Amino acid sequence: MRNRTFKKIAVVCAAMAVFSYSQTCNNTTLYSGSENGYMEESTRTFPEAPEWKANWGNFPMMAPPYIRLSGQKNVKGDWRGALVFPQGVAATGATLSMKVRSSQNVKFGVWLGNSGEAFYKNLSANESYRLEIPVADIGGKGTFLLKKVWIGLFGVGAYQYTNLFVDDIAIRCPERSGTAGGSSSSGTAGGTSGLGTLLGATSADESDFIVGGDAASPVRKLLWESEPLEETSARYSTEERDELKKRTPMMFVMDWQDHDRIIRFLQSDSLTPQQSREGWYKAMYLVTNSRVKDSVIANPKQLFADANAIAAMNEMSSFPLLLANLDYSYKVCTDTQCNATTLENYHLLAAGFPTSYTRSSKVRITYDPFFVTTDKSGLPNVEICTSGKCKALEPNKATEIEFASAGIQKLTVKLAYGSTRIQQTLSLEVR
Repeated sequence: MRNRTFKKIAVVCAAMAVFSYSQTCNNTTLYSGSENGYMEESTRTFPEAPEWKANWGNFPMMAPPYIRLSGQKNVKGDWRGALVFPQGVAATGATLSMKVRSSQNVKFGVWLGNSGEAFYKNLSANESYRLEIPVADIGGKGTFLLKKVWIGLFGVGAYQYTNLFVDDIAIRCPERSGTAGGSSSSGTAGGTSGLGTLLGATSADESDFIVGGDAASPVRKLLWESEPLEETSARYSTEERDELKKRTPMMFVMDWQDHDRIIRFLQSDSLTPQQSREGWYKAMYLVTNSRVKDSVIANPKQLFADANAIAAMNEMSSFPLLLANLDYSYKVCTDTQCNATTLENYHLLAAGFPTSYTRSSKVRITYDPFFVTTDKSGLPNVEICTSGKCKALEPNKATEIEFASAGIQKLTVKLAYGSTRIQQTLSLEVR
């Protein structure tokens, strides 16, 4: 019901944006790792000043550099401060977007002034969130010039060292086409083409976010970002690629150790929820890192980030299944020193979840071709099984899984394409 209401509100907001569009809004990137700003010292209560170009490694949806605010206090309390940017930005009718991540469970807030209107979101430790917040909902009504963005953490525990990471702060304006606009402030990962709107999902339940499209195409529409994420770096030089092309028509050639890592993920029946979440992404990293040709399949990094955002928007209770269906070769040593190798072909079928947990006993899983990375023209058959009962999951549709209790739950995902059949055991924590 919440998703259905969210969808209707979003559609109304998008429609209103079409008719009220004006030049008093400018699409502007306030921060994306290269732009500078500062935090207003007179009002800062964060224990430490922000590190404006921090690098603490890659996180889901976030790559360095990003803003880092951190510290600890000897009493429980609230931390806040205003991020000030070089010049004011016209933001009438706009949406404020940003990515945030905290090292502790904490309440996060965003506001623009003294109106008393703010956006709040409970952040789970070590989870990345993409936020889309209508400026009008946080104090930016009427003709509005945005000069600073207040952020805060509330109820931070005593003697609890906390890192807050903030990245990709931007102003998004309503478009004339009506495909972009605000999002409900009760959501956490709305988007420019999302807004809870169904994109070509005529056969799905109206509350499901399904993008659809051609899974075999390496190109994906941008759901939230203004630019696509960069592909995983490639391990082979131009000369090495040319040599491998003489040995195999495959577009990916892996070392046997990397192939073995993927097989262990696929065959394990004791994965933790976090391993279930990370396994698909890590497997696809190994594949794309070993590519012989660029732009063969959809960027798994982008699909993983977008799937995570949709899960966050639905409070982790509804999300797409991540799928891989492709061919690669892997090297097999033919002598004890491994000075010579032969190539074996392998057809990879793999599934994964974009989240390690859910806060609901009922979970909806969608089969969205948008989240399939493949070099095939067809889609694999999918079944999801719990407690010995299996449900077929068809493209552009969803299935609902209900768990009898909280805790770590196991799910079996059966995949089939042509003569290839696999069965994976994934787990999900019900909180």
